[in-house]
Amino acid sequence: MSILKYTAIRIVLIAGFAGVFYLLGMRSYLLAFVAIICGAMAGFIFFPRQGQEAAGSVESLVSKREHEPAKKPASGPSDEDIEDEIIDETTGRESRSAEVVNLEPTGTAEAGTQMPEGDAATETQERPEQR
Repeated sequence: MSILKYTAIRIVLIAGFAGVFYLLGMRSYLLAFVAIICGAMAGFIFFPRQGQEAAGSVESLVSKREHEPAKKPASGPSDEDIEDEIIDETTGRESRSAEVVNLEPTGTAEAGTQMPEGDAATETQERPEQR
């Protein structure tokens, strides 16, 4: 609860400084930067007890977590094993092996060559009329 209380105090301080600086004509990123700096300094100077209480509650949460035994993951197949099984089922392969995948699109012509007749690319292109 002390963390929320100190956070609320600092938000109110930052918003208050932002409002004052806005009324004084400050705009843009400079307004936000100066308001945050001034709000942090004011919170540190005028509310040290609340800051210490918040720090103490964070410290107790961290120490409590350190003393708890680490939870072991549930036994069973790992995510990688499940994914490998799904891939093997969908591709019809018995085992995973390294494959070279050709990423070049099929049906493309190199510069200076013609596409074969009946290809979708040549059917959609307009042919120039012969004169």
